[in-house]
Amino acid sequence: MDLINSLNRHKSKNGAIFLKQISRIFWVQKVIFHTLDLTNWEPPTLPKMRLNATFVLGDENDISNLTTNPHLHEALNNETAFHKKLQAGHKLLLGKHNDEIVFYLWAVAGKKGLMNKTLDLEVNQVAIEIGFTRKEYRGHGFFIFGVNYLFPILQTEGVTSCLTDIATHNLPMVKTALKIGFKSTDSFYYWIHTPFAEYAIPKGSIANKISNH
Repeated sequence: MDLINSLNRHKSKNGAIFLKQISRIFWVQKVIFHTLDLTNWEPPTLPKMRLNATFVLGDENDISNLTTNPHLHEALNNETAFHKKLQAGHKLLLGKHNDEIVFYLWAVAGKKGLMNKTLDLEVNQVAIEIGFTRKEYRGHGFFIFGVNYLFPILQTEGVTSCLTDIATHNLPMVKTALKIGFKSTDSFYYWIHTPFAEYAIPKGSIANKISNH
């Protein structure tokens, strides 16, 4: 009887693993582009910060600390790529709690990467890319406090438009973006973990600005 139960558990486990792999292969994710006109933007009413943090513009030393953070996803641990982004003129905003980096935001100009595609940004436009060093640091208001620090700096430098892309299943982030002043303008689809390649299918007016790498 113990042997039979053991075999059944093994069979059930393998079945669950198989279904999990199948779901990964055919996972399609919808992403919405949100844009913001910075020419007349005013800071929104700020909520209470759930975890105190200070915000600063990052430098080369901060990138070394960020990319060697053991809590970051392995795909983000690419110090060379981060240094290249900073050297190319992209701005890095960091949120720190007790000297620990808990939140980071890239303000990218020129071109924005979209998996195996590239989005050509307009002149005086930046794309916002947001990340957290740990899952538990999500939901503390770092996004809205971060842009409240960064956007006035961008305005003085002549940036007039901001774009960000947020997955539709990330409702808290979508709501925060709308509260900041972003508006939904376009959408596309990510096909995640396909057996052949990862690619995006653009939909809407931004589609003609997307090209292959």
